[in-house]
Amino acid sequence: MMLMAVEEELKKDHSDMQAVVDSKQKIIEAQLKERYAVTSQRNGLSPSNTSSLQITENGEFRNSGNC
Repeated sequence: MMLMAVEEELKKDHSDMQAVVDSKQKIIEAQLKERYAVTSQRNGLSPSNTSSLQITENGEFRNSGNC
């Protein structure tokens, strides 16, 4: 009888631990998805979308995106 009680307690503990692992796995997957999206946006820029430096009449440099 004592072994059955211990077994039930272990099953409950295992179930509780699995729930924690599952929730942490969801957090990790969400973080990876977010990181992948940011990296894809950063790597997805084509050279035509990036700003380039221009020389002003004063001989100073400025980004063409700031015109």
